[in-house]
Amino acid sequence: MRRVRIGVRLAVAFTVLLTLLAGVAVIAFSAIQDQRQTSSQVRDLQILTSQAKEIKFYAASMSGWQSAYISDVHRLGAARAFGGDSVNHKAWEQERERFEEFLPRVVTGTMNASERKLFDRITAESETYFTINDKIVETFRAGTSEALWQGDQLAVNDSWNTYYRILRAAQQLAHSVDQRSQQAVADSADAAASAQRAITIGAALALLLGCLLAFLVTRSIVAPVTAARTPCARWRAAAWTWSCRPRATTSPRRWPSRSTRRSRRSARSSPTWPTTP
Repeated sequence: MRRVRIGVRLAVAFTVLLTLLAGVAVIAFSAIQDQRQTSSQVRDLQILTSQAKEIKFYAASMSGWQSAYISDVHRLGAARAFGGDSVNHKAWEQERERFEEFLPRVVTGTMNASERKLFDRITAESETYFTINDKIVETFRAGTSEALWQGDQLAVNDSWNTYYRILRAAQQLAHSVDQRSQQAVADSADAAASAQRAITIGAALALLLGCLLAFLVTRSIVAPVTAARTPCARWRAAAWTWSCRPRATTSPRRWPSRSTRRSRRSARSSPTWPTTP
């Protein structure tokens, strides 16, 4: 790596870091998308669970109003029970209309195969229930004792059994959808935990690799510079030491006196004869 230029080293280091950060960003974005899809699925399943429970409410409500107007037939007679001032029979008809308007609004797109079969069974049994109820009303309108007995038999046997099948299918539908909703919530929590772990590991690896690359790049840059600066530092230290050495001090020159200079000149001018022993 020392033979590679500094710019190339920095480019490689930043490329690796950006790649790791991009990987972490992709994982985070994928986790967010999965959370959105799971949240949408859970929301649809919760709506479907509420609608399945509402089917049970409609079935129980219609059965209650049916029992009420049959009681009016026995108590007031068919003419008054189905007349203009009839409260219970009108309430049953209104409940039937609301139920028939409600069934097409049920969210069937989120149902699986078994749940769709249950919903189709509910729709078919509802049509049977309405047909039986119309037959009960027509039977009661005769007003005879035999008509009352036949109407009661239809209500107790055929109508009640049909109502029970509707109620049972609605309960199974609500239970199945509720289980799938809970499973979707659990899967969403597991997916979120897995994504969090992946993001944490990726971020830690990116940080570790970034620190390692920074150390290697810094070392590869600083080491040659330090090696180049060492001789210069030594030369400067040596020059500083030489410049700081103490210099030899010389005392100022002292000139001889005038008499001394005369005696020296006379000594030089007069020859010196050797002495005889």
